[in-house]
Amino acid sequence: MDAGNPRYVDLNGVRGTKDLVDVIVRRISRTKKPHYHKQLVTGHRGNGKTTELKQLQRSLHDHSLFSAYLDVENALDLGDIEYVDVLVAIAEGVQLALTEAGSPLPEHLLRDIDEWFASRILSEDHRADVESALETKVQGGLPLPGFSFLASLRSTLKVGGSRRTVIRRELQRKVPDLLERLNVLLREAETGLKSRGYNGLVVIVDGLEKMTFRELPGGMDSHRVFFMEHAEHLKAPECHILYTVPVSLIFGANMGDVFVDHDVIPMVRTRAKNGGEHENGRAALREVLARRVDLGAVFETDEAVDVIVDISGGSVRDLLKVARMACDRVKTNEKIGVEDAHEAAAQLESSYDYLVRESDIDRLRKVGRTKRLEGDELSARFLHDRLVMEYSEGGTRWADLHPTVMRILGRRDPAITDA
Repeated sequence: MDAGNPRYVDLNGVRGTKDLVDVIVRRISRTKKPHYHKQLVTGHRGNGKTTELKQLQRSLHDHSLFSAYLDVENALDLGDIEYVDVLVAIAEGVQLALTEAGSPLPEHLLRDIDEWFASRILSEDHRADVESALETKVQGGLPLPGFSFLASLRSTLKVGGSRRTVIRRELQRKVPDLLERLNVLLREAETGLKSRGYNGLVVIVDGLEKMTFRELPGGMDSHRVFFMEHAEHLKAPECHILYTVPVSLIFGANMGDVFVDHDVIPMVRTRAKNGGEHENGRAALREVLARRVDLGAVFETDEAVDVIVDISGGSVRDLLKVARMACDRVKTNEKIGVEDAHEAAAQLESSYDYLVRESDIDRLRKVGRTKRLEGDELSARFLHDRLVMEYSEGGTRWADLHPTVMRILGRRDPAITDA
């Protein structure tokens, strides 16, 4: 959701967190050359991170900082992604952002960098294919992108196949050269932005929290290998940079060793730690719905709205998902009743049911009882799959089962309801 969208609801207060946008802007503004601010932002998938990052973009602009926003979910393959893919996407993303803002990079620089990718990274066959496609575009009167070869290379990294394997191997062999060319681009970008009154360049890399979680031999997992083993590469771009990361990584690994600053956007609190209701959080989620539909015209009663709010567990994505499911259950011009809301909640429960393994029950029951997670791979999976939700209250982080998981375990093991 872009900044200024009338549907936006400020949820910081009911998340129990400080104003993240203001904090990040202050950190960046206080970081002076030759240093750059590098940090991570995380939270459960679907809790509104992208919305907050869009708010951050507006605030950065208000403080004379130019931001280039990169959605890696669109640019790359999150099912199979490596750090070199992200570095390539950053180069293309910055170039596109500057062009769209009316501050394009010099043509000679684009040609030099693009030629490096063409001659040093692409195979002869791949380069010939790109050149043929470019010639067809020219003959058709179509404009060429600033990075013709790099754009094709990034596209291949997304699509996959044998060419992706070859490209990655070449990029990894030439990482120092790749970083040098990326930084030449970033330095030139910053020079041009300074002439337009900007105080710096901020790259926001969003979507990495959605990358596939895989357990690997030796007690490692795909998330830790990506962010911890290659942290220095990810921090190498000479600009302020922010990466979103999987929530499981922050709580399962000591990321402070590699990224000093990392912030968590918790779920909205619909329940207190002691099990009672958190009315401010529930009211805020009702407002999220009210900004999208006329509640009185869509729902028969307030109780029907509350069923949807409570089953979400504070997840904005699940809130909107269940609301849509409930809408699908009623005919045009009919209102959503309590029974419709409960049926939609049961539909959400079914989507979570297959994620809960029988071997998980004891550990999940322990989470429900202690309100905390252990820092291991099993807890990482619970967080990644949103079986367990992280909340914040009074500066203290705590965990609880997703309401659907409570219901699932109540069916499989009635004792869980007493956890």
